[in-house]
Parts: sequence; C-alpha cells; structure tokens
Amino acid sequence: MAHFAKVINGVVTQVIVAEQDVIDSGMFGMGWVQTSYNTSGGQHPEGRPLRKNYAGVGSIYDAQRDAFMLPKPYPSWVLDEETCWWAAPIAYPMGDVYYVWDEAVLNWVLPENLTPPVEQPIIIETAGSYLDLPVEEVVIVDSTNMASADSISTSADSISTSADSISTSADSIVIELSSNGADSVPGGV
Repeated sequence: MAHFAKVINGVVTQVIVAEQDVIDSGMFGMGWVQTSYNTSGGQHPEGRPLRKNYAGVGSIYDAQRDAFMLPKPYPSWVLDEETCWWAAPIAYPMGDVYYVWDEAVLNWVLPENLTPPVEQPIIIETAGSYLDLPVEEVVIVDSTNMASADSISTSADSISTSADSISTSADSIVIELSSNGADSVPGGV
C-alpha cells in the first residue's frame, strides 16, 4: 500500500492509501500522484525521498519540480529548491522568544507588535459573478424564516449564496433569501 494525492489544477484535494494497481485501474478517476508519508524537506529516513514532501490537502504539486509543497505563505518568501519549503528573507531570530512574520515590515516581530492588517473589501460571490465592495456590514435576511430572526449580520471574509436579491448602500450589503437560502451560506448562517 502507498499514499496517493488527488491533484486538480496543481492543488491536492484528497490523499488516500491504496495499491498501485487500484490507482492504475482508474477506479478513483485520474490525477493521482504518489506521495511518501516519510518524506519531508527532500529527506527520507531510509534514503529514498519521494517528491520532496508528503502531500496534504491544500498542498501544491509542482509538476516541473515533481514536488509537493505548501502554498506560498507571504509574497516576500522564497522557495528553497532543495527542500521545497518556503523561507523568509530574514532568518528566524535565535533564543527562547516566539516571533511571527510581519509582511508589512519584512521582519520577525513579537506577536503584540504585529502590524494590523489592512482592511480588505468583502467579496461576495453570487450567480457566478463577484461583487467587490468596501463594506462595513453584510446583512442576510431570510424572508421565509422571519419568525426566527429578522436579520443576521456577519463580518465574514467571503459569503457564497444563491440570493434572490442583493442591495447595497454606502456601508452595507443586504442579501435577501427566499427559499431555504440560509442553508446555502457557508457556516450555517
């Protein structure tokens, strides 16, 4: 038995344990790439690394490098070609203190000194298109279930819905749902 990663458009969506002949049969579809649970940073305890790193859901498979890696965590970080690990442009400070990377200053800082993130607009996907609006509040109104709640407010980074209508004002978005629409909003809102 071996581990295999399902790769769709370069992204790992699933990892399973199976025999090679089962994968070759096409029983689980196409796009499976073998990965080694014991491979990390191009090293393997028995000296036989496979594709630089073990694949996990959300990992990237780079076919040119024939390697699995995590998504790039920050724009300033660079890929170590030997390990296929991302590295900060400045080494992590020595000592017993915990630091976090601050992309705004391109350096390691204490967590309490982390630069606050820049406020990003809320992006809402509706019927295959995107609204990119700088809003302060999103209100979801379920007109079929008004007895339980008049409205639900959220500050989610993104919301997917099959809304019947969406109205906007200077600082808010109202999404009206007509039939069981609350089930189509991630997180059960």
